[in-house]
Amino acid sequence: MKAPAFFATAEPVGNDAPIGFDMFEAIMRLAKRDLADSLAILYPAFQEYPFPSSLDASPLRDAEKILTALKSAPLRELDAAELGNYAASAITTVGSTDDFRHFLPRILHCAVLNASAYGFEPPIIASKLLLCDWRQWPVAKQTAVAKFFLFSLGL
Repeated sequence: MKAPAFFATAEPVGNDAPIGFDMFEAIMRLAKRDLADSLAILYPAFQEYPFPSSLDASPLRDAEKILTALKSAPLRELDAAELGNYAASAITTVGSTDDFRHFLPRILHCAVLNASAYGFEPPIIASKLLLCDWRQWPVAKQTAVAKFFLFSLGL
């Protein structure tokens, strides 16, 4: 399918001119590359934290149901629907700081793909990072998280 002519223009037609289709494609390629680059740092930075064999949870949470959902796929393939209940409740009512660190790369990855999905809202993730005192983590882990945030903010 060929792009409409108004997307193919590379020259502005005033202040409100649309971005040329070629430029849009270039921006998308760069964004995908930047995402891949930041994920290549993020996942290995937290690989030392094992998958939890069990989750401590509030009586209001079904820890076994959450754990079963988390076991449904390898970490990098875990769907936002399976991870969302955990992500929303992590640290506060389900799991430990180390459990959160295990899932953090995928939580951040899903947040970029589904920023408004339950458990992946940026303020929720930021509050959980503060709860687990992430600024006291080893520098490599802080850097991996900070670089991912910088990518997601487009900086």
